[in-house]
Amino acid sequence: MLLKIKALDPLFFRDGKPFTMGEDFWAEGFFPPFPSVFYGALRTAFFAENPSFLPNATTDKDPTLNLRIRSILLMNGETIYFPCPLDVVKDKEETEVQRAYPLQLSPAGRSSNYFLPQVLTVPEGREAETLSGALLERLTFIDYLSGSQEALPYRMISEFVTEEPKIGITLDRQYRRAEGHKLYRIGMKRLAPDRGSGLATKETSFLVDYEGLELPNKGFIRLGGEGKVAGYETIERKWLPQPAPFGEKRFKLYLLTPAVLANGWLPEWLNEKDLTGNYRGLSLRLLTAAIDKYVSVGGFNIKENSPKPMKRAVPAGSVYCFELLDGDPEQVQDIFHYRPMEENSYSREGFGTVLVGGVST
Repeated sequence: MLLKIKALDPLFFRDGKPFTMGEDFWAEGFFPPFPSVFYGALRTAFFAENPSFLPNATTDKDPTLNLRIRSILLMNGETIYFPCPLDVVKDKEETEVQRAYPLQLSPAGRSSNYFLPQVLTVPEGREAETLSGALLERLTFIDYLSGSQEALPYRMISEFVTEEPKIGITLDRQYRRAEGHKLYRIGMKRLAPDRGSGLATKETSFLVDYEGLELPNKGFIRLGGEGKVAGYETIERKWLPQPAPFGEKRFKLYLLTPAVLANGWLPEWLNEKDLTGNYRGLSLRLLTAAIDKYVSVGGFNIKENSPKPMKRAVPAGSVYCFELLDGDPEQVQDIFHYRPMEENSYSREGFGTVLVGGVST
């Protein structure tokens, strides 16, 4: 089921950093939000429509137990965008255009202390710079998954979202008056471009793919901090890129959503020493990876009335390149494409969804 969610107000999504009013004055935001934000929002929307089921929430009879988030994407107008893969870079010398270039898989040097058998190298003749906050349009992303080495035009999230900082002060709960020394500022975001920039003209929305829950075709949900309102509607659209064929038993797994993994940056089915493992009948070896610094995933446990333990997650856009040592290559797509890299308690909330792509050398 696909939901198109359009914000009616500026939104704020907290990151994993602690924030105590009176001690801190600036609350950092995180965008795009984690899949768990929508997992909680859809559950809340269901109980708002079906209040008689509320006593069963967080019990074995909870009607939302089968809810599963598959993916979260951004849409600008009717164009779908994917987080830019971390195995592509921009050329420092190209200042007038926004083009990214895929890194190339090459053998690691014998004299290096790099512990993976392959490295990702910059295309010859280019001076590379990493990309942060970049997006690839759907058709461009399909070219990327196919293993194309051609330049990839990209856009920046900042082109579609406008920063609108908000200043507030904490109110005393009993007397509803301002408390001293508790002024704060939060980074609200309006899902529309800055009209004066000339970069984009259409509003941005979220595209949420989920299953296991019945909701009306249209409605409203509360989203993010301060319970801001967003409207949603069910849509039918073919958006999922098909897995690209790959040769020589090599392929890449691209993280569509952040992943909370058992072994930090590695899934539980990979041996940390030799980086080989077996997963659903496939024997695999990790060749190399392109990942960024971790993001902190938290949340609040309503049942326990306490914060959830903070977890480190591999960010969306990260890429893992594998070699198939044993098994049917045709099964790679069935086993991995649009499925979690690791099945755990976070994967049902939408964490760790991967897409299969081709590898070029």
